[in-house]
Amino acid sequence: MLRSKKLLLVVLLFVFVVMTGCGGSSSSGGAAYNATGTLDTTFSTDGAAVAKDPAGGTDVDDSCKDLAVDSNGKIIAVGDGDNASGNVDLIVLRYNRDGTLDTTFSGDGIAIGADIAGGTNGVDRAYSVAIDSNNKILVSGQARSAAGNNDVVTLRYNTDGTLDTTFSTDGVAVATDVGGAATTNEYGEGVAVDSNDKVIVTGYSGSALGSVDLFVLRYNTDGTLDTTFSGDGIVLAVDVAGGTNTLDQGYSVAIDSNDKAIVTGYSVNALGDADIIVMRYLTDGTLDTTFSGDGIAVQGDVAGGTDVHDYAYDIVIDSNDKVLVTGYALNAIGNYDIVVLRYLTDGTLDTSFSADGIAVTANAAAGPDVVDYGFGITVDARNRPLVTGYGLTAGGNGEIVVLRYNTDGTLDTTFDSDGIVVVNDPAGEPNATDNGEAIAVDSSGRIFVGGYAGSPTADDDMVVIKLK
Repeated sequence: MLRSKKLLLVVLLFVFVVMTGCGGSSSSGGAAYNATGTLDTTFSTDGAAVAKDPAGGTDVDDSCKDLAVDSNGKIIAVGDGDNASGNVDLIVLRYNRDGTLDTTFSGDGIAIGADIAGGTNGVDRAYSVAIDSNNKILVSGQARSAAGNNDVVTLRYNTDGTLDTTFSTDGVAVATDVGGAATTNEYGEGVAVDSNDKVIVTGYSGSALGSVDLFVLRYNTDGTLDTTFSGDGIVLAVDVAGGTNTLDQGYSVAIDSNDKAIVTGYSVNALGDADIIVMRYLTDGTLDTTFSGDGIAVQGDVAGGTDVHDYAYDIVIDSNDKVLVTGYALNAIGNYDIVVLRYLTDGTLDTSFSADGIAVTANAAAGPDVVDYGFGITVDARNRPLVTGYGLTAGGNGEIVVLRYNTDGTLDTTFDSDGIVVVNDPAGEPNATDNGEAIAVDSSGRIFVGGYAGSPTADDDMVVIKLK
């Protein structure tokens, strides 16, 4: 009896240690680690890894548009930059945990994509990245075709940085004239991978009617369009918010626990204003009518303005399959505020989040009555939303902002005392314009932010920032 009581005490002590996180970081996504919002100086010595001219140009503009962390804790950043000839190339960088470029990836940590859709000396850009179950890297973006138009491109890289030739024979799937009109421009803005490693891409394309339509593509693992998805692998969303022959743009896609694809972006309504849209698709490509009645949730005037523009740029799904979206919207006095919306699984706004499902943050960088933009969103292991974007300071400078919210939609004051971190001039140029485009959390709960920052040579550099 005494031995069993001692054993019980040992078991209880062990459970307490595991649950409270004593003895180190949890490996389950940071449950035992609470980032406070300080720069991690073990990463690139000062917390910011700066990539200057990775495509080979000299003192040119480079930008990180998205990032992800693979299962080995390596950070993949994607974007674009000018090459030595003055053309724009697609860029994929992979960093080690300490912020150095990973030379096991493409020899120097940098993979460059140029003229990948058949054009010559054109423009190739990456907008989004996802990691599949084999740590292969999926990138979506745009590339100039031989006809001089922008086509949707989806690339898959092996872990060594080479293009995966088992995907579309050369590692690059090119989608042309997705919206039904010939020789139009198309952009792949968001990419995600489902539980079967099928690849889902969203973006927008010119249509035969002269409007711009939102699209969703699904690829098989071999890079062919998946014809079990809407018959041909392509779904078009037209006039989602009630406008006629207007603008519908998809910017981000996420996959829920049932492999349903959830897309966000914006659509112009009948009044000519842009509204935030969120759509959920079944695995066959049809809209899921259990979500908001018809598969589409439309929100306008979310920051308090009347008949104004509202934009969404990124989406994430938490562990409860709640959907979170970030972007920005005009308020009642005509300034843009950062907005975060949280939806229940039925497509209604979650009123346990900021009372009405919408958290609005103004003056994130302490500038009075100025513009604030939300561009990237994720959640940590406690389902707390993390957002990055742009805010103006009191001096009128644009800075990277990182915000953490509690699950009830209030700013988390354990994060840099007020819930907001402002990162000033990470590329070394005082009073430069800096912007946060993407955010991710690793398995230890550390926070990574990707974007761009002004440099002392008057160009923008790619930056990846780590907070602890």
